[in-house]
Amino acid sequence: RDTGVQYTLKEYMLERVLMPTSTSPRNAHGTSEEDVVVESLLNDFKDLQVLKVGYPKRNDMVSFSPEELSQLDDIPWDTLEETFRTDIENVIDYCLGQATPFSLGQEEASAGKKQWSWNPMRSSAPKNSHATGKQYAKWCEQVVALIHSDGVLPNIPNLQHQLLQSIADEQLAVAISDYRETMRDYLDSCPVYNTVKNGGTNGDTTTLASQLGPNGIAESDELIRKSSEIVATLEDQLKETISSASILAVALDDFKKACHDDSEPTSHLSRLQDENFKRSKTACEALIHSLYDPIRTTVREEPKSLKLEQFEGRVSKIREAFSTQARGPATTIVLEQSLDEPVAADRLMIQKVSDMEKELSQYIKEKEELLRTMQEDYEKALKRQQEEKAAAELEHQKAMERALEEQNKQRQEELSKLQTELEIKLKMSEDQMMQEKQQKEEELERLKAEAEAKLQAEIKAREERLRKEQESYAKEMETLRASADEAMTAKLQAAEERRRKEQEQLDREMRAKIEQAEKELEDKLVRKEAEISRIQEEMERREKEKQELLDRIEKAESQACPQICCCM
Repeated sequence: RDTGVQYTLKEYMLERVLMPTSTSPRNAHGTSEEDVVVESLLNDFKDLQVLKVGYPKRNDMVSFSPEELSQLDDIPWDTLEETFRTDIENVIDYCLGQATPFSLGQEEASAGKKQWSWNPMRSSAPKNSHATGKQYAKWCEQVVALIHSDGVLPNIPNLQHQLLQSIADEQLAVAISDYRETMRDYLDSCPVYNTVKNGGTNGDTTTLASQLGPNGIAESDELIRKSSEIVATLEDQLKETISSASILAVALDDFKKACHDDSEPTSHLSRLQDENFKRSKTACEALIHSLYDPIRTTVREEPKSLKLEQFEGRVSKIREAFSTQARGPATTIVLEQSLDEPVAADRLMIQKVSDMEKELSQYIKEKEELLRTMQEDYEKALKRQQEEKAAAELEHQKAMERALEEQNKQRQEELSKLQTELEIKLKMSEDQMMQEKQQKEEELERLKAEAEAKLQAEIKAREERLRKEQESYAKEMETLRASADEAMTAKLQAAEERRRKEQEQLDREMRAKIEQAEKELEDKLVRKEAEISRIQEEMERREKEKQELLDRIEKAESQACPQICCCM
């Protein structure tokens, strides 16, 4: 607006920078958020100094393009126009000259509400309330991020609270991490077992600890006491780094819940207690097994070798050694589960074995007495049985002798009868074979005579036919010689040649027939001889069967007596 009246700083801020609208948020007193921000700025910044900064140009007074202005940070400083660089340096020098230590965390009660002060010169500022370099850097980062964000200019008091809360959150996270690491290191540095001199190998805590690894075990009160010490130290550090009392109270409460509250299952102390319990349970179980397993093995494998009094004495020593060396919250539970229960079972086994030995001893004594009585009865019964057996054997021997005589007599009769039958059959076979042989020989002689007679008759007939042909031929020749001429002589010679050839052919046929007849006769003779040989073999086979039958009869007679003796 142009009224000719000079603007006040508040009017300039409300009308030109933070202009309230109908939709601006308002607090419980009806004041808009813009008014609250302006009041806060005017409270902390009493005056306003405006410094001129010209439009950026190059050394050659050439203006930058819009694209280059959007990337002004990438343009080298030396290429900028000297007047622009001078304006920027003046602003920087003025800001550095007016800068004073940054103060945080001052709360003032004014009309029932809290007012945050950013003025380091206020007399009510607490001692050592100046911001550190880290706090100031954090503050600048948040202010720049909020200024570049969408929306109106951020609320400065809320921004200060956010900064303090952010710093408190970081310090709280660091404290929780330090607590966790310190407690973890403490727990790992604790011994696994209490150091006690031990002469035996069973319960050797050094060996057991090396087998379990570098996992220390703390007593429950030691762990809580150490946690309290670390919490107290870290709380002091939080009090030194968090200047806001309200934020500090919340941070301390959150720190205790996250770390030292053992009633909270998710707290680090509760988790360490759980892990410490598991470690204690594992180490105690290993120790109790190392101490008691040899005795348990003896009880299981050789229960008679250990008396109940000896067992109780060793268990008492093991319980004492375990109570001295074991550490952690699980000692009682492990002692009950891993020692008391097995000891009760083994004690019951030893007691049962002892009772069974007494019962077995009594049982053996009774059985020995019963065995002695039975032995006497057995000897009497054996003597009586031997006498009865001797009498029975004598009677049996007599009966067997009578049976043997009857059996031998019967066998002799059967053997004689069988021999007679065999001789008859053999005689009949021999007679039959002789008859067959005689018949074959007679038939052979007859065949030979028939063949010879037939051959002689055929030879005689052929000779007669030949004689007649010669006579006829001679007659014809005489007739021809008397009446024939030279031509007839040639014919006669041809006829003579033809006759000669026919005579040769006839002689060949005659010889072939004679040879065939002789061959047939020889074949018949061979067959007859083979048949005679077969008959002879048959006779020999029957003779062999006869001999085998006689041998079986003799063998049966020789076996009759030993069988009877065996029966006796």
